[in-house]
Amino acid sequence: MAASPHFARIIWIVLDSVGIGELPDAADYGDVGRDTLGHIARSRPLALPNLVRLGLANIKPLAHLAPPARPAGFFGKGVTVSPGKDTTTGHWEMAGIWLDQAFPVYKHGFPPELIAEFERRIGRRTLGNKPASGTEIIKELGEEHVRTGFPIVYTSGDSVFQIAAHEDVIPIAELYRECEIARALLDVLADRKVPVFGVGKIHDIYNGRGVDDYVTTKNNADGMAKLTEALAKRPAGLIFANLVDFDMLYGHRKDVEGFAKSLEEFDALLGPFLVALRASDLLILTADHGCDPDPVNPTTDHSREYVPIVAYTPAVAASTSSSAVADLGVRSTLADMGQTVAENFGGTIPHGTSFLGQIRGG
Repeated sequence: MAASPHFARIIWIVLDSVGIGELPDAADYGDVGRDTLGHIARSRPLALPNLVRLGLANIKPLAHLAPPARPAGFFGKGVTVSPGKDTTTGHWEMAGIWLDQAFPVYKHGFPPELIAEFERRIGRRTLGNKPASGTEIIKELGEEHVRTGFPIVYTSGDSVFQIAAHEDVIPIAELYRECEIARALLDVLADRKVPVFGVGKIHDIYNGRGVDDYVTTKNNADGMAKLTEALAKRPAGLIFANLVDFDMLYGHRKDVEGFAKSLEEFDALLGPFLVALRASDLLILTADHGCDPDPVNPTTDHSREYVPIVAYTPAVAASTSSSAVADLGVRSTLADMGQTVAENFGGTIPHGTSFLGQIRGG
């Protein structure tokens, strides 16, 4: 590991799909007016005391959430430079990779030759192969899947090749094997011998590059439990997590109330997690894109939005300074977060401007 990093450990948590308002180029994506957090906050009062204390409501006005005059954390929002609005694009940009063109989407399903090769490799036929939400395609094809043992293949408003199966029909280990068949920051850290531990789908998003060890998760609560275990077992390096429930269970399914309850569940789990942090820790909370569940917009696709950025360390009492000092502003690329991580461990990535100095300075 690099000598004497300012923070011995960085915990970076991506709240999948928790966007915070349309980007300036939202019209190019059909996303004018989409605002994941804004619409959920307007739907009813949210109980998010920990996120609000850290500065979430200071990023932009959110209905029923009063921003503290002196937040405990540092807050801002990030712009996605790369074209697209999917998980891979967002996560890759965080790590310093800018795409020249968006990943392809498959509005009519994946090419027959791709499905044929996938079926050949897994040794069984597939069902589906069309755009759909997970809930709807399971309703449609679940019984046939159980009867035949064929996995369900589908995609959404991005380029992701998704597989659904009942674990009693296709065991979890076999399903992961099939997913592996289907599928610059972390390398920089690996070169500097900085341990990287992935939680959730981080390993898959980066195809294992630069990830020393990882665990998969069942849901957000399981993800937070495994993050808490990692705090006890991994005293240094980067702990990088993706919490997918917001996107998978609620955003794509247009479930505003479910999304709201999931945010409140995360906030409740965040409270004891913050207490467990050490003075040598830096926590970064963010998102990769939006997925506005507002029923006014009929699409179930992701949305082209700013992502919130909230950073917190017990070592710096941001609450002793003004909110202006704690304001990280509008970051011109998601890579600013990756550059912050890289600088902390003595490295650099191709894009982004670090805000490590602002946090160190309090």
